[in-house]
Amino acid sequence: MQSGASTVTGLLSMIPGVGMVAGMVGGAASQASLNSRMAEMEENTNKMVQAQQQALELAQAMSSSQARYDHLVELALKKNCEVSR
Repeated sequence: MQSGASTVTGLLSMIPGVGMVAGMVGGAASQASLNSRMAEMEENTNKMVQAQQQALELAQAMSSSQARYDHLVELALKKNCEVSR
């Protein structure tokens, strides 16, 4: 769609008196497209940051759980506990 708008703007700019208006309209369309893309990029970036934060929280929880498990195993081994079957 952008290339079509550029073509129309280019053709209209060849008409005396219309060129400036066509340039303004084309510029406004380009700016709107840019703003839309920037908003989409910002939304995608925010989603990525949230996903990374969740992954970090899960990694921390797993690390904490593993540390707790290792500590309990160490305590059991120090007391010469046997595994019941």
